[in-house]
Amino acid sequence: MEEKIGDLGKPMIIGESGWQSEGYLVSSVCNLREYYIRITRHVYSESSLSQAMFFFNLNDEAWKHSGWKNDDNWGLYLQGDKDKIGDANGKAKFSPTSVSKILETQGGESCDDQVPKPSDDCCANLDDWPAIKHGQRCGNCMALVETEPYDGRCARYCQSLGEKFGQEYECLAAAEEVDDNCEVKYVSDCDTKIAGTSDMLCSCVLKGQASCTR
Repeated sequence: MEEKIGDLGKPMIIGESGWQSEGYLVSSVCNLREYYIRITRHVYSESSLSQAMFFFNLNDEAWKHSGWKNDDNWGLYLQGDKDKIGDANGKAKFSPTSVSKILETQGGESCDDQVPKPSDDCCANLDDWPAIKHGQRCGNCMALVETEPYDGRCARYCQSLGEKFGQEYECLAAAEEVDDNCEVKYVSDCDTKIAGTSDMLCSCVLKGQASCTR
């Protein structure tokens, strides 16, 4: 653009840019997160011709979803209610959302980058883990497990491993999977309930071993 119109001595601002977290084949929280991080680094890099952007959108807007037309789910946050945006705790769909934190780091855009990969020595043999769904033992102390017995919380599932194996376990990561497999759709907190699904990806390791939680 600058080559065509020249330097007008005015700041160049990207008017609207975003990615939907639901609704279409490539829509997911992971893809929204990756796009947001990449476009943020691009716009605010030293080599960028633009000086800022309006990211679309801060939060979801349910009124945009009617009938066959889905123009909702652009938000970094869920719509929330009259008191706060975000989930029940006011949290964003993912982190980081802070521009300064994104610019301080490199890499880490994909969902797989958010899931720790401890050694298999950090947990009991996955063949012995209970409540496995669809035979999905993912390796690196992670598996696809049933949500119902554990209220959809990986923290509770990992605690149950300690009761089964006689050693205390802790949760490293929790996630929703793409299609009954080990591919991460979005990452969640260990104590947050993964609702609306019969399975979840849980990463559990022996508690108190520093080499397993790095």
